[in-house]
Amino acid sequence: MQILKVTWQDAQHPAGEWVSRDAMKGPLPRIKSAGYLVHEDRAKIVLAAAWDGEHASGEVTIPKSAIVRRRVLR
Repeated sequence: MQILKVTWQDAQHPAGEWVSRDAMKGPLPRIKSAGYLVHEDRAKIVLAAAWDGEHASGEVTIPKSAIVRRRVLR
């Protein structure tokens, strides 16, 4: 099972706040995630924080179009 470190562009949404137009012009946040690669297809990868060989926990699904960089750690 591969362990990946992935840098990806996330969506942005201020939690319940009004935002000026100028504030919307800033860059998207870049997120770094690492975990077990439990699934990959043409559109996405799924990383999990924990994996027992059959079940995953703490998973995150990342669209491939958002991935800036990926590196195999193991």
